[in-house]
Amino acid sequence: MYGKFGLGSNVINGPVISDIKASSQVIAAQTNFAYEVIKDKLSLSLGARVMYGVTISKGQIYALGGSFGGYMPLATGFHADQRGIAYGFAGGISAKPVKELTLGVTGNWNSPLRLKTESSNFVAFSLLDKSNLDGRKKHEQVPATLGAGAAYQIQGGIQIVAHYTYYFN
Repeated sequence: MYGKFGLGSNVINGPVISDIKASSQVIAAQTNFAYEVIKDKLSLSLGARVMYGVTISKGQIYALGGSFGGYMPLATGFHADQRGIAYGFAGGISAKPVKELTLGVTGNWNSPLRLKTESSNFVAFSLLDKSNLDGRKKHEQVPATLGAGAAYQIQGGIQIVAHYTYYFN
């Protein structure tokens, strides 16, 4: 995300100069284990994941002129570094009532991703989002899901597949 407003952008009685850059990413690793309860008929699966989230914001904003020095006092550059870890679990069941048909149900749950903030010079921007203040936590949530699907094997290796996922958000 990148935003830039040049000199002369009229916001409440004064020109504003700003240069704001931010990036956000979530990196995840997941492992799954499956167990065949009844050969070629019924399988169970369990999985776990860990997610590491990072959001980095930096920039400058100055309010020049206007009745009271612009829409907010002159502000220096700022920097916010938010990092956190979350965990997730998955479970599923797969059944094959007939040779050509596979039915499956799966569920996923994730703990909240709470990004702890380390920031500096956040005077002006603390008015917009209090989670950017030093020592605060920003709460992000990847929703739990419930999925159900069916696959029908046609001759020649072709399948017809249908799947539905419900997001609990």
